[in-house]
This record gives sequence, structure tokens and C-alpha cells, in this order.
Amino acid sequence: GVPTVVMLKGGEVKERFVGVQPKEVIKEKVSALI
Repeated sequence: GVPTVVMLKGGEVKERFVGVQPKEVIKEKVSALI
């Protein structure tokens, strides 16, 4: 299957991406939400 990541904040979807992402991209997206 294709990996899908959904990031939530306050119960709302803030970010969604499908497929393999580089570690740096994931770190940036997580850091932006915390």
C-alpha cells in the first residue's frame, strides 16, 4: 500500500500527504504544527 500521513491539530486536519516523503520534509511539517 501507499503510505498516507494525516496530521491533526485541535481535531482538525492540518496536513495530509500521500507517498514516501523525505525525513526532512516530515520533520518540517511536524515542527510547523507543534
